[in-house]
Amino acid sequence: MSQVFSLRFADAESVANAIRPMLSERGQATVNRRGNSLVVVDFGSTLARVRQIVQRLDRDSSALRSLQLRNTSAAEMARVAQNLATAIGDEGRSMIQAVPVASSNMLVLRGDTQTLDQLVPVIEELDQRADFQSAVQVIPLRYAVAEEVLPILQQLSTSMNSATGRTQALRPIGARISPITAPPTR
Repeated sequence: MSQVFSLRFADAESVANAIRPMLSERGQATVNRRGNSLVVVDFGSTLARVRQIVQRLDRDSSALRSLQLRNTSAAEMARVAQNLATAIGDEGRSMIQAVPVASSNMLVLRGDTQTLDQLVPVIEELDQRADFQSAVQVIPLRYAVAEEVLPILQQLSTSMNSATGRTQALRPIGARISPITAPPTR
């Protein structure tokens, strides 16, 4: 007899390695990596035991982590996380799912604990480094006019430099400010 097991959560190769010792001398377990499935050929009584083991092994054991991003957009970091996880993953398969939450600029990660333990510190470091490297920040203004806010920001920058005791003044904020106007909405 034969049976095909299409696995949803477990890796087919790992499951095959786990069940091979319980197969008879004539039994076989063949892995289809592309479809993450397993074909088992053996006696009916052995297949019944294999079926129970496969059901126990093919369970969702993924963990969830959420990260509050302070300096990088959640959408951008989700793309980076997916690319990193694909590089870590087996045969180019991503080991995690990354979902950006734009309203709170959070990143929700779902995957196996080991991969998340490797990935989360990298994401946190990238987000932290973005704070030090960001020379340009675009802040959309809803209820103010950029040209009117500019002198206030310049004065604030000057007073912040004096309060922190910096001897070398920062480049004036307005040196590279250019107001961007959005096209009118209909």
